[in-house]
Amino acid sequence: MKVEKIFGLILLFVSICSITSCDDKNENVQEAIPFHLKKHYYEVALRGYNSIPIVNGSGDVNVFVEDEEIVSATYNGELFADQQKGVILVEGKSKGETTIKITDNITRESETVSIKITDSYVACHITESNHPFLKMGITLFLINNEARNFYAFQMNDMHHTLYEKPYGYGAYSLCVEKTTKDSKAEFIPYLTLTYTSDENGSYITGEIPQTDHKFNILHPSQFVYRVFESKLGVNWDNMVENATRSNYPDNILQMQEESMGYSIIGELDTDYNIPENILD
Repeated sequence: MKVEKIFGLILLFVSICSITSCDDKNENVQEAIPFHLKKHYYEVALRGYNSIPIVNGSGDVNVFVEDEEIVSATYNGELFADQQKGVILVEGKSKGETTIKITDNITRESETVSIKITDSYVACHITESNHPFLKMGITLFLINNEARNFYAFQMNDMHHTLYEKPYGYGAYSLCVEKTTKDSKAEFIPYLTLTYTSDENGSYITGEIPQTDHKFNILHPSQFVYRVFESKLGVNWDNMVENATRSNYPDNILQMQEESMGYSIIGELDTDYNIPENILD
């Protein structure tokens, strides 16, 4: 009789442990918020980066890239910042389009994201300016494509993002000109923006010829030269080694418009993304 009671108690204990274990496993699954993405399309610049935030689900995800010759993607979990579970960092390796499949390993839910790799570009946030077109608050994008396009965007202060449509656009060119000062040769870099404008340089629309607006790039740092080389494919020859130091941070771009004397100061940003559906 005692043996039967002991055996019964053992069975009861094992049953309770088994039920508790199952409940714990079910609880872990139930605690995971259903996994889904708010956004299913991203653009990434060639040799640039973009990020896909993971804000729900378990935070334990698997990432599968359809074409690894076009993009690479790595997941960094357990960030716990801004209510994020983690972030997927996407790098553009070659132009084209592909997909990334993201699977939550706990909830077993999957989402597919379309990725487009665009031409590379440089972003410049205008911080000081008396220019009628390139005003303070404008972000200028110089695109590394055959047409050498540029786009200028205004900031939507309410949403803290750029407007989806450009404020103005045109073409650009970069060159170096040799001058002589006090019998000494100097090489000066220039940025020329070509767009439809009035006589003061303000951007206007209409069927009118475009005008060149030439800017002297003042005292560029080695960082500025190298950003233009890597992102825009500009060959500065030996200008990088001979770059002069200034009192500004390395990422500052100072320019002066030749004909009107307008002054512009901007910050180069190699990680800032142009609004989507603008570039090929």
